[in-house]
Amino acid sequence: MSFQDRITDFSSKLSNLSQEYLNSLDDDDFDEKLDGRKSRYIELMRGIVDVVDEAQKENTDDLQEVLKKAESALGKAVMLAYAGDGDSDMFQSLPSYAHSDERPSLKIKHEEGQFSQKTLKLGAMFMEMMKGMGLPGLDPNAFARLKPPAPWKDVVRPHPLSTRCARFMDEIPEATIPSPEKEPSALSIFQARAEVTYGDIQLPIGIHASASGRGIIVPGMGGWKQRSPFISVFCPNTEPSDSVDGKMELLGLAHIAYHGAIDDETGLFFVADEDRIKSYSWWDTTKDAPQKQLIPEHTMNSSGFHGPLALLSNRRLARVGRKGKIGIWNLDDLPTHSTAKKGIIGGSMCKRGEEISTSRDDPEDIEVSAGSKPTSTITVADPFAIDIWHAHPNTSGSMITATDGRSLQYHCRAFDIEQAQCTTRYLGHGGGINQISTSRGDSNVFCTAGTDGFARLYDVRVPLPTITVEAAACQTNCGAAVVCHPDGIPYMFVSDKEAECITLWDIRAKAPVYDLATGNNVVDGLVWNDERNELFAATTCNYVDRNGYHHGYEQARIPRQETEEDAAKDSEGNEDDWVDDDDDEDEEDDEDRWEDTDQCWPGNAYHSETYFGHTFDSGDHRIYRYAFKADPDPLIIPADGGATMDEEGSYW
Repeated sequence: MSFQDRITDFSSKLSNLSQEYLNSLDDDDFDEKLDGRKSRYIELMRGIVDVVDEAQKENTDDLQEVLKKAESALGKAVMLAYAGDGDSDMFQSLPSYAHSDERPSLKIKHEEGQFSQKTLKLGAMFMEMMKGMGLPGLDPNAFARLKPPAPWKDVVRPHPLSTRCARFMDEIPEATIPSPEKEPSALSIFQARAEVTYGDIQLPIGIHASASGRGIIVPGMGGWKQRSPFISVFCPNTEPSDSVDGKMELLGLAHIAYHGAIDDETGLFFVADEDRIKSYSWWDTTKDAPQKQLIPEHTMNSSGFHGPLALLSNRRLARVGRKGKIGIWNLDDLPTHSTAKKGIIGGSMCKRGEEISTSRDDPEDIEVSAGSKPTSTITVADPFAIDIWHAHPNTSGSMITATDGRSLQYHCRAFDIEQAQCTTRYLGHGGGINQISTSRGDSNVFCTAGTDGFARLYDVRVPLPTITVEAAACQTNCGAAVVCHPDGIPYMFVSDKEAECITLWDIRAKAPVYDLATGNNVVDGLVWNDERNELFAATTCNYVDRNGYHHGYEQARIPRQETEEDAAKDSEGNEDDWVDDDDDEDEEDDEDRWEDTDQCWPGNAYHSETYFGHTFDSGDHRIYRYAFKADPDPLIIPADGGATMDEEGSYW
């Protein structure tokens, strides 16, 4: 049987098994057979991967056809895995199926019985509910045997200057510790010697960096009920060391800008809503310095082109459209707002007194140019969905493209824009893709962050992931991942949307090193700055609503610092504040354990107040900068956001 025929056979068995599962939802023995069905399903998907692996090693003449067949079969399998009505899906999140001994799947190892604060709280609530219902067979003390992670003060730090915003794993991979003399940049990262600063942003929609890293943009949603498009612009080389200031401005688009790009050569950044693209000058290329104010340059009519943006050679901009179309704008041929008549490009959208269709509460701030139409259009002969793309690490004019899963298509490909064709396929994802990252330190690798909870590292020459990383124990949705090579050493920073932190993975050791605090915020995107050895994270606070009201906060329980008197009492053998047999004094002693503070903490936070060495809650959307240095100032750490418990307000 040929490679392609074997894939067809596995695909047929997957379809049959999926239908068998859906037909059995009401069967009495459904639960009894569920685990077996799920195991068989994953084994069949692994069978397809094994065929691809074998075909790759043999370098079969029809390898690209084999990959095409496998991509289709696996994409269909992923779709069928989530083919229920949500609650009846066979999988809530697919486990890794494309790993092997040669291509390992890596997980964070936790002490048995150890769970996050959020998991323990939810578990305790569930146990109380079951107990109240009088269900038999439940051990009321079951959760008493479970425990949260040890407080940060009991965790080993490898260096005195390791930031208190980092929590190291129980086992630090010592065999791959970088050399202080030969690999100082990598060593500062490995030891988390960093200054951690932040800046305020609107609700972020991703993050984009220029090729050199000297410019970063974060499109966002702000204004009344977050209906207005904003942009935050940062220049790492000119930001102060103790804060991330940047510039935040309201955009002239009629809708939220869901796509962006930023360019060094032209000094422009680009943002796009569903109908138009606008460019702004953020960098003065004649003075080689940031613009004091953002200057509007172009407006482009992108009707019919709704997808992501890409910067091409010869000062061109591309945007993905519908039905296999890609619009191309030659920037040098376009009018600018400074040269157009009355500053309006392509005529006005408000002809004959018509109002602009928008959900914005501030329509007077919308710039009315209809915009320049595409200079040319590229047509893809075999159209496919592109929801996200990133410049190929070593091939000019090519992109790594992917889908986010909303189209029910699941694929990741290398795509040659100039030739308008797919050049190869990358397999192994179990859902959509949130972010793609490449590294200046290795032109053959890229990594992806998947909605299935995994980050994957690929070699562009191989169709299967070289390493698969579980972003967090909860395995929900890997929101962001970046790969970098300081001093030539490969690292990955990974973040799961549930875990509210960033994890550093040592690729050589195939092990996690530490977690970085985000102030209980979810990471929506990461970028790495090679020149400055800095990590930037665009983060969302899920505990503040669109009207700015905080919800679900409790008084923070921050352990009181031990005094000399406390230490003396302990040395004399007296009972300390943690143990007291007198019930009347127990509550008073328990209060003595905690600092008297107005600081608040989300009741549903993933981590407790003692998980990191610095207790702070963001309380709003922020961009964080982790500046890794040989000799950082350990006192440069983020301030608490000041959220309170007494805020009231409706989401609507």
